[in-house]
Amino acid sequence: MRPLLITLLLLATGATLSAQSTIVLQPGPEDGKDAMVWDDPLYNKAARNYAEHTEMLVHAWTDQGVPVYARSYIAFDLSDIRRRDLLSAELILANNPEGTFDGEHQPWSGPNRAFIRRVITPWTEQEISWDNQPSYTDYHQVLMPASVNGHQTYHVDVTELLRDMLYRFPDRSHGFVILLEEESHYRALVFATSDYPVEEKRPKLILRFAGATPVKRVRATAPMDLTVYPNPASEQIDVHAVLPAGSQGHVELLDAVGQVLRSWQVHKSTVLHVPLGGLPPGQYWVRLGNNASVTVKAVALH
Repeated sequence: MRPLLITLLLLATGATLSAQSTIVLQPGPEDGKDAMVWDDPLYNKAARNYAEHTEMLVHAWTDQGVPVYARSYIAFDLSDIRRRDLLSAELILANNPEGTFDGEHQPWSGPNRAFIRRVITPWTEQEISWDNQPSYTDYHQVLMPASVNGHQTYHVDVTELLRDMLYRFPDRSHGFVILLEEESHYRALVFATSDYPVEEKRPKLILRFAGATPVKRVRATAPMDLTVYPNPASEQIDVHAVLPAGSQGHVELLDAVGQVLRSWQVHKSTVLHVPLGGLPPGQYWVRLGNNASVTVKAVALH
């Protein structure tokens, strides 16, 4: 994927040569990478791919009384950016006025706030579905406020997420996931995708840098590693946590909504044998973190 639009702006203030540069990424249908994933048991939507849709839906609703959910994934091509002086990053998401719910954001049952999180495992636009969602982390997550009108365009500060993507963890950065803060029924956000026919409404990422001279990008290695097996599991999981030498961290077992069920302090490389007896079947999360990084793995309990 290559950006449709790259704009460089050089700014000078007064007699002092204080240059800045701005890069604008706004890919279109040929280059954009975004897709929603949808769980609707009545129509087996969890296994379907929605890469070509013009709608990026984030919601929790019901279909004939059956709970349904949608999340959306989006990635911008950052591979050609060789700058280490990022000042700010702004993600702009426009409403799709022709989408679901008459094209309007919906806070019917409560605030439709949503998280933007960094995706940490690879995914393919033409293959992603609810059933095979990539992993993501809540480290430096951004909370989008509730909508104030049905056709609101969101301008979101994602600076720390972009610093993670460009400098701290480039090998564990594969775009964004957008999901409701509370996946409670009758809340929705309706955005346009890179496939939307009106260019101005396609997702846009604006990066502002301190100087005008390119600086070679340094790709860091992943600071930690997390392996969970077996997965799916029934009675126990083995958690292999690897931390950088000399660092300390913690491993946490979380339920589907992110509540911490158990926690352990770890040092360097550690294998934990975690019993799952007494927990109901469903999806859980194992999170490994220290003061610099977080990685998360999904675990299915049968």
